Amino acid sequence: MASTDQKIVIEQKDKAVNKDRIGKLPLLKTKLYRPPATPELEQRSRLVERLEHNRQRPLTLISAPAGYGKTMLASMWLESCGCPSGWVSLDKEDNDLIIFTSYLLAALYSAFPSLQLDTQALLEAPVIPSVPDLARYLLNDLDQIQEPFILVLDDTHHIHEQSIFDMLGQLLEHPAPNLHLVLVGRHDPKLQIASLRAHSQVTEIRARELRFTSEETARFMQTMLNQEIDPAIAAEWTKATEGWVTALRLAAISLRQRDLGGDLRVSIKGNSRYLYDYLLAEVLVNFPSIYQTWLLRSAILDRFCASLIETVCRTKTDPADMSGETFIDWLVRDNLFLVPLDDQHKWFRFHHLFKELLFKMLESQVKPEEVVALHRRTSDWFTNNGLLDEALQHILTTGNVQDAVNLVEQNRYELWNNGQWHRLDRWLGLFPASIVDQSPILLSTRAFQGIYFGRDKHLLYFINEG
Repeated sequence: MASTDQKIVIEQKDKAVNKDRIGKLPLLKTKLYRPPATPELEQRSRLVERLEHNRQRPLTLISAPAGYGKTMLASMWLESCGCPSGWVSLDKEDNDLIIFTSYLLAALYSAFPSLQLDTQALLEAPVIPSVPDLARYLLNDLDQIQEPFILVLDDTHHIHEQSIFDMLGQLLEHPAPNLHLVLVGRHDPKLQIASLRAHSQVTEIRARELRFTSEETARFMQTMLNQEIDPAIAAEWTKATEGWVTALRLAAISLRQRDLGGDLRVSIKGNSRYLYDYLLAEVLVNFPSIYQTWLLRSAILDRFCASLIETVCRTKTDPADMSGETFIDWLVRDNLFLVPLDDQHKWFRFHHLFKELLFKMLESQVKPEEVVALHRRTSDWFTNNGLLDEALQHILTTGNVQDAVNLVEQNRYELWNNGQWHRLDRWLGLFPASIVDQSPILLSTRAFQGIYFGRDKHLLYFINEG
């Protein structure tokens, strides 16, 4: 049962919740867009048919290491299924029950803009709701939806907060009849998968199913290279890459850049991971040096637009015609692991595995102080554009704690005035106690947070330290 305080807060809230209210929260709307399936990707019809056949089950789990096409499979399914859907691309900043649930509600609003969700009011209450209360309100809200719909939570491997899994577990224990939840990640979430499996409540897609067959490899490479592929050649590449789609894609890009005289055979030895590293290096070395440089510098960015990537990557010695728009146009034209994050194609990110390898190359080729300078420029851009959460993360990455403290001090009143108490509480949690001790403003902020949330530990901390 919800506490009396929570009930009072909820009764005082305006019930006419709509999609505009979610826009007042500090959420990245780009995380709510489904990554489109690019034309050259093999349509995984055998897997899509299996997913559609089992849609009556409450859960689908797509779990495999990086580079196996998990996200694209989920996107292809939503594109073909014809029913309403919502999408959330998760990251490490979402390990907070309030933030996680806020994104979940935002995804529901994106599919059903006229919904009135009582859970939204619960999230805005001074007292953080318990997991059972939150799950109960959410289930009641989900029960309003009268048609089948699919909710995809992508990159669940970033989530480790147990309260989030506890809430998802309760949603699956008493599932809303029209909800189909899809969890996509590199490893299994902390849920009772074995129990769900025993009761035929989950569809599981894993690496062995995601691996390309020789036939799929042939169709994929034919599209990428615009020529017929001999079945023996397709079988050879399938064996070499173990059906790993990302390695196959790199192989196709590499072959496209070379004059092979029709020879498409695998010319190197080693396992699929070795092949991936080799092909990545081979692909990059064929690009003009300015593009190689910008690729490495952009590896620090989780997402980017033309203005941001130009601010971060451009130097005085770069060619005059090299701009953020030029760079992104080139990425799009060469189809280099670029994922659009919105319908306007303003924001993008790299495929996670591609970004990870670029970042490793950046660290090995660039001096540490140069990487710090990239983060500093990134932080300045996010600060100037009002994207303070990302600005704060990049400041902390540079090791300049004082600048991070200054950012919190300068924006605490704005967060208070907008009722973003939970967000400010999370910011304070980024600093160790010793840093807070040195800032009277952070100490007083923590004390007022304690009064708002009713947390005696914050008050005692302030009294003892004062």
